[in-house]
Amino acid sequence: MKIQKKIELRGVDSGDGIPILDATGSGSPVTISADGVVVEGLRLMNGGPDSAGILVLSDDCVIRNNDASNNYIGIHLQGCRNCTVQSNIASGNLEYGLRLDGCSGNLVSENQMINNFLGNALDDGTNFWDDGTVGNRYGDFDEPDEGCTDEDGDGICDSGREIPGGSNRDRFPGAGN
Repeated sequence: MKIQKKIELRGVDSGDGIPILDATGSGSPVTISADGVVVEGLRLMNGGPDSAGILVLSDDCVIRNNDASNNYIGIHLQGCRNCTVQSNIASGNLEYGLRLDGCSGNLVSENQMINNFLGNALDDGTNFWDDGTVGNRYGDFDEPDEGCTDEDGDGICDSGREIPGGSNRDRFPGAGN
């Protein structure tokens, strides 16, 4: 699905689970090239080689409460500014759960990135990987033997997590199961 105009695309669970957009191995289930788009409440799967469950190429978008698993990349932002990527699941992707290339000023928080083949996150820009209170959950950084301790039991690692690719840091990554 190519989104080229500002819209709000919200999936509603009617009792049979959230709506599924399946690319069947060809391209991205959703590609956004318009500013101000909202995509929420969808399962995006089976994106083809060099694609993503959600590919964002525009500014001021909101990507929230989606499951972008079993793609090449879960959620991929390219050249974006001021987007919000929040409360998504990205797991079992062949490359990264979340990848940001050439982006700045985006907020990435409360996402779960687990068991992605090359890594859970990659960012070469300047973005915010927590909202000042809560960050993201990383399957490779949520237990003491992975570098995450939670001495006060608040569900947040006592130290931050560096985001590969640049100088970004999640100051409040999620701890434990």
